[in-house]
Amino acid sequence: MRIADRLLLDPQERSELFSQFRMLRYQSELEGQTEEYRLLSAAQFRVVGEWEHFAVLSLMRTKDFKSSADWISERLGLTSARVRDVIQRLVSVGMVELAADGELKRVSSQYRTTDDIADLSLRKSHHQSLELARNSLERDSVSGRDHTWVMFAMDPKKLGMAKEKIRRFQDELSELVEAGDQTEVYRLSMHFFPLTRSKKSEFGENDEN
Repeated sequence: MRIADRLLLDPQERSELFSQFRMLRYQSELEGQTEEYRLLSAAQFRVVGEWEHFAVLSLMRTKDFKSSADWISERLGLTSARVRDVIQRLVSVGMVELAADGELKRVSSQYRTTDDIADLSLRKSHHQSLELARNSLERDSVSGRDHTWVMFAMDPKKLGMAKEKIRRFQDELSELVEAGDQTEVYRLSMHFFPLTRSKKSEFGENDEN
Protein backbone atom coordinates (compact mmCIF):
# COMPACT_ATOMS: atom_id res chain seq x y z
CA MET A 1 0.00 0.00 0.00
CA ARG A 2 2.83 2.41 0.81
CA ILE A 3 4.47 1.67 -2.55
CA ALA A 4 1.19 2.27 -4.37
CA ASP A 5 0.67 5.57 -2.55
CA ARG A 6 4.18 6.83 -3.29
CA LEU A 7 3.81 5.95 -6.99
CA LEU A 8 0.32 7.54 -7.14
CA LEU A 9 -1.10 4.43 -8.80
CA ASP A 10 -4.71 4.49 -9.95
CA PRO A 11 -7.17 1.77 -8.79
CA GLN A 12 -6.55 -0.50 -11.81
CA GLU A 13 -2.78 -0.25 -11.44
CA ARG A 14 -3.12 -0.95 -7.72
CA SER A 15 -5.19 -4.02 -8.45
CA GLU A 16 -2.52 -5.32 -10.81
CA LEU A 17 0.17 -4.70 -8.20
CA PHE A 18 -1.83 -6.30 -5.39
CA SER A 19 -2.55 -9.37 -7.51
CA GLN A 20 1.10 -10.29 -7.02
CA PHE A 21 0.41 -10.82 -3.33
CA ARG A 22 -1.96 -13.57 -2.31
CA MET A 23 -3.27 -11.92 0.87
CA LEU A 24 -4.04 -8.62 -0.86
CA ARG A 25 -5.66 -10.39 -3.79
CA TYR A 26 -7.92 -12.22 -1.34
CA GLN A 27 -8.72 -8.96 0.45
CA SER A 28 -9.59 -7.30 -2.84
CA GLU A 29 -11.97 -10.14 -3.70
CA LEU A 30 -13.68 -9.75 -0.34
CA GLU A 31 -14.22 -6.07 -1.03
CA GLY A 32 -16.06 -7.01 -4.20
CA GLN A 33 -14.12 -4.75 -6.50
CA THR A 34 -15.11 -5.91 -9.96
CA GLU A 35 -13.04 -5.20 -13.05
CA GLU A 36 -15.69 -2.74 -14.25
CA TYR A 37 -15.57 -0.87 -10.94
CA ARG A 38 -11.79 -0.66 -10.99
CA LEU A 39 -11.72 0.60 -14.57
CA LEU A 40 -14.26 3.34 -13.79
CA SER A 41 -12.35 4.34 -10.65
CA ALA A 42 -9.13 4.46 -12.65
CA ALA A 43 -10.81 6.69 -15.23
CA GLN A 44 -12.05 9.04 -12.51
CA PHE A 45 -8.59 9.07 -10.93
CA ARG A 46 -6.97 10.11 -14.21
CA VAL A 47 -9.57 12.82 -14.91
CA VAL A 48 -8.77 14.50 -11.59
CA GLY A 49 -5.05 13.74 -11.55
CA GLU A 50 -4.04 14.56 -15.14
CA TRP A 51 -4.29 18.20 -16.22
CA GLU A 52 -5.22 17.48 -19.85
CA HIS A 53 -8.79 16.46 -18.97
CA PHE A 54 -9.89 19.75 -17.41
CA ALA A 55 -7.87 21.62 -20.03
CA VAL A 56 -10.00 20.01 -22.74
CA LEU A 57 -13.18 20.80 -20.78
CA SER A 58 -12.11 24.44 -20.47
CA LEU A 59 -11.10 24.60 -24.12
CA MET A 60 -14.60 23.44 -25.06
CA ARG A 61 -15.91 26.72 -23.61
CA THR A 62 -13.86 28.91 -25.96
CA LYS A 63 -15.79 30.58 -28.76
CA ASP A 64 -13.78 29.05 -31.62
CA PHE A 65 -13.69 25.48 -30.27
CA LYS A 66 -13.55 22.67 -32.81
CA SER A 67 -14.36 19.04 -32.05
CA SER A 68 -11.23 17.84 -33.78
CA ALA A 69 -8.46 15.90 -32.07
CA ASP A 70 -5.91 17.58 -34.34
CA TRP A 71 -7.22 21.07 -33.52
CA ILE A 72 -7.30 20.35 -29.77
CA SER A 73 -3.82 18.84 -29.86
CA GLU A 74 -2.44 21.93 -31.58
CA ARG A 75 -4.04 24.30 -29.05
CA LEU A 76 -2.87 22.34 -25.99
CA GLY A 77 0.46 21.08 -27.31
CA LEU A 78 -0.57 17.42 -27.09
CA THR A 79 -0.46 14.55 -29.53
CA SER A 80 -3.69 13.65 -31.33
CA ALA A 81 -3.50 10.17 -29.79
CA ARG A 82 -3.35 11.68 -26.28
CA VAL A 83 -6.32 13.94 -27.04
CA ARG A 84 -8.40 11.00 -28.24
CA ASP A 85 -7.52 9.09 -25.07
CA VAL A 86 -8.56 12.07 -22.92
CA ILE A 87 -11.86 12.51 -24.78
CA GLN A 88 -12.66 8.82 -24.48
CA ARG A 89 -12.06 8.99 -20.73
CA LEU A 90 -14.23 12.11 -20.33
CA VAL A 91 -17.01 10.33 -22.19
CA SER A 92 -16.65 7.21 -20.03
CA VAL A 93 -17.14 9.17 -16.79
CA GLY A 94 -20.09 11.12 -18.22
CA MET A 95 -18.50 14.57 -18.39
CA VAL A 96 -18.60 14.82 -22.20
CA GLU A 97 -21.03 13.51 -24.82
CA LEU A 98 -19.93 12.52 -28.30
CA ALA A 99 -22.66 13.10 -30.88
CA ALA A 100 -23.15 10.93 -33.95
CA ASP A 101 -21.63 13.67 -36.12
CA GLY A 102 -18.49 13.73 -33.97
CA GLU A 103 -19.33 16.95 -32.13
CA LEU A 104 -18.33 17.11 -28.46
CA LYS A 105 -20.62 18.52 -25.78
CA ARG A 106 -19.92 19.26 -22.13
CA VAL A 107 -22.29 17.53 -19.72
CA SER A 108 -23.22 18.91 -16.31
CA SER A 109 -22.59 15.76 -14.36
CA GLN A 110 -21.15 14.81 -11.00
CA TYR A 111 -19.26 11.69 -10.04
CA ARG A 112 -17.44 10.61 -6.93
CA THR A 113 -14.43 8.56 -6.03
CA THR A 114 -13.48 6.93 -2.76
CA ASP A 115 -11.75 9.39 -0.44
CA ASP A 116 -8.32 7.78 -0.62
CA ILE A 117 -8.34 7.72 -4.43
CA ALA A 118 -9.54 11.34 -4.59
CA ASP A 119 -6.71 12.40 -2.26
CA LEU A 120 -4.09 10.61 -4.36
CA SER A 121 -5.37 12.02 -7.63
CA LEU A 122 -5.34 15.55 -6.19
CA ARG A 123 -1.79 15.02 -5.01
CA LYS A 124 -0.83 13.93 -8.52
CA SER A 125 -2.57 17.00 -9.92
CA HIS A 126 -0.54 19.26 -7.62
CA HIS A 127 2.68 17.64 -8.82
CA GLN A 128 1.63 18.41 -12.40
CA SER A 129 0.77 22.03 -11.50
CA LEU A 130 4.33 22.57 -10.34
CA GLU A 131 5.70 21.11 -13.56
CA LEU A 132 3.33 23.15 -15.74
CA ALA A 133 4.31 26.34 -13.90
CA ARG A 134 8.01 25.56 -14.40
CA ASN A 135 7.45 24.98 -18.12
CA SER A 136 5.51 28.24 -18.47
CA LEU A 137 8.32 30.12 -16.73
CA GLU A 138 10.74 28.97 -19.42
CA ARG A 139 8.37 29.10 -22.41
CA ASP A 140 5.97 32.04 -22.09
CA SER A 141 6.78 35.75 -22.20
CA VAL A 142 6.28 37.74 -19.01
CA SER A 143 3.40 39.62 -20.65
CA GLY A 144 1.41 36.38 -20.98
CA ARG A 145 1.98 34.94 -17.52
CA ASP A 146 2.32 36.00 -13.89
CA HIS A 147 4.70 34.28 -11.45
CA THR A 148 4.87 36.02 -8.09
CA TRP A 149 5.49 35.09 -4.47
CA VAL A 150 5.45 36.67 -1.03
CA MET A 151 7.08 35.47 2.19
CA PHE A 152 5.99 36.44 5.70
CA ALA A 153 5.88 35.32 9.30
CA MET A 154 2.41 34.36 10.50
CA ASP A 155 0.34 32.92 13.29
CA PRO A 156 -0.48 29.30 12.30
CA LYS A 157 -3.83 29.63 14.05
CA LYS A 158 -4.88 31.86 11.13
CA LEU A 159 -4.18 29.15 8.54
CA GLY A 160 -7.86 28.24 8.18
CA MET A 161 -8.80 31.86 7.56
CA ALA A 162 -6.00 32.20 5.00
CA LYS A 163 -7.21 29.12 3.08
CA GLU A 164 -10.76 30.49 3.05
CA LYS A 165 -9.59 33.82 1.60
CA ILE A 166 -7.48 32.06 -1.05
CA ARG A 167 -10.47 30.00 -2.21
CA ARG A 168 -12.72 33.06 -2.24
CA PHE A 169 -10.17 34.93 -4.35
CA GLN A 170 -9.98 32.02 -6.80
CA ASP A 171 -13.75 32.02 -7.21
CA GLU A 172 -13.92 35.80 -7.65
CA LEU A 173 -11.06 35.85 -10.18
CA SER A 174 -12.59 32.99 -12.15
CA GLU A 175 -15.94 34.78 -12.35
CA LEU A 176 -14.22 38.01 -13.43
CA VAL A 177 -12.00 36.65 -16.23
CA GLU A 178 -14.57 34.21 -17.64
CA ALA A 179 -16.73 37.13 -18.76
CA GLY A 180 -16.23 38.25 -22.36
CA ASP A 181 -14.61 36.47 -25.29
CA GLN A 182 -13.05 33.25 -24.06
CA THR A 183 -10.29 32.31 -26.51
CA GLU A 184 -7.51 30.91 -24.30
CA VAL A 185 -7.22 28.45 -21.39
CA TYR A 186 -5.28 29.47 -18.29
CA ARG A 187 -4.47 27.58 -15.09
CA LEU A 188 -4.09 29.33 -11.73
CA SER A 189 -2.06 27.39 -9.17
CA MET A 190 -1.53 28.81 -5.69
CA HIS A 191 0.89 27.23 -3.23
CA PHE A 192 0.78 28.28 0.42
CA PHE A 193 3.05 26.21 2.64
CA PRO A 194 5.36 26.49 5.69
CA LEU A 195 9.12 26.92 5.29
CA THR A 196 9.94 26.57 9.00
CA ARG A 197 9.87 23.28 10.89
CA SER A 198 8.76 23.50 14.50
CA LYS A 199 9.72 20.90 17.11
CA LYS A 200 6.08 19.91 17.31
CA SER A 201 4.40 20.38 13.94
CA GLU A 202 1.23 22.41 13.90
CA PHE A 203 0.09 20.41 10.90
CA GLY A 204 -0.64 16.70 10.68
CA GLU A 205 1.02 14.74 7.87
CA ASN A 206 -1.04 14.87 4.69
CA ASP A 207 -3.84 16.92 6.29
CA GLU A 208 -4.32 18.53 2.89
CA ASN A 209 -3.34 17.07 -0.44
